[in-house]
Amino acid sequence: MVLVLFIRLQKRLKPYKLEENNWIELVALVAGTTTMYAGFIFSTEGGAIYGFYQLTAIMVFCINLYFIVNWVFLLLCSFNWKNENYVRFLKIYGLLICKKNAPVRLLTTEIPKVPDDDLTSEVVEKKEIKIPKKRHFNSILFLSDLI
Repeated sequence: MVLVLFIRLQKRLKPYKLEENNWIELVALVAGTTTMYAGFIFSTEGGAIYGFYQLTAIMVFCINLYFIVNWVFLLLCSFNWKNENYVRFLKIYGLLICKKNAPVRLLTTEIPKVPDDDLTSEVVEKKEIKIPKKRHFNSILFLSDLI
């Protein structure tokens, strides 16, 4: 009952700035509610129609798989890496899970090309860093310092 209340609040308030975050939170709440109610169904001792438990288990598995696949997609998009192969992978992954438009703002960013003329090599002056040697305290001296 509490999760159903949170689903209604999530739909009404939409607490996140990004629509993708509101959407994935709603899917997470639906997956959690479905899993919880399926647990209630499995815990009852009553005789259900043949195949009802199997159908319920398949439904819970599909809803949770849908959530995980979409959550991983949004996670990978949030890294905001501009590697050409990575962006191509995200576009293909998005097409496979039917996410053609989400999140477009992350996938349409141009990858800047750096001309070879702009690359310069600089010689960095080597500086010697002196690291103090570790002091090994005699346990008797260390304890006497504390007293």
